[in-house]
Amino acid sequence: MILVLSMLLISLIGCTKQNTDPLGSNDALNNMNMKSLVVREGTVTLQGFMRWYVYAKEEHKLIVDPAQLFTLCTAELTFSDKQNFTLHTIETLPFDPPVLFREITFKGEITPSGALKFTWPETWLELQPSGLLEPPPFANVVEQIKTHTGYELFGPGVNKGTVNYNGSFDGTSFFADCHVNAFQVVTGPVGTPYAELVAGPIIFSMITELQVVD
Repeated sequence: MILVLSMLLISLIGCTKQNTDPLGSNDALNNMNMKSLVVREGTVTLQGFMRWYVYAKEEHKLIVDPAQLFTLCTAELTFSDKQNFTLHTIETLPFDPPVLFREITFKGEITPSGALKFTWPETWLELQPSGLLEPPPFANVVEQIKTHTGYELFGPGVNKGTVNYNGSFDGTSFFADCHVNAFQVVTGPVGTPYAELVAGPIIFSMITELQVVD
């Protein structure tokens, strides 16, 4: 996932930069007046981005900039009842023409105020060397991340081979991330942002940033 994305997007860094501040967005989310949020019913269509953010705490170094490492995303958000939803996402790489990259179905819960949570599923489809979308050859997403980056995820947000997302939906904007901690146990592949071993703890985040399509 992250390795393929890093290699394919390396030539796009700089020319596809998007303005974003995931930590700032997260702070804004925490300060949001949740009472004003409105939960939709049925199915709504969204579009936006899936982004990656990596920051070395001790080195005070941004390793992966979410403005540069991202996929384009279209999604359907379906509410089965007042508390449960399904988010079906299709991601493409921002080439001309776009390259189909990944398809995932998340199942989550939402409160009346719009606060939501979900976990990365056990299975999903992703671009493989065959050129097709197929299940990745890893036991789970945590193992895939470790293989592609050398990062050992730990702490809150990491649970039995998966990662937990938290966020909100206000009827217009859908935001969630899996903000977790990590240590780099081995270097990642040459030519990726993970090729240089990082000393000390790392913040690792995968961000879902979507807007309802009118």
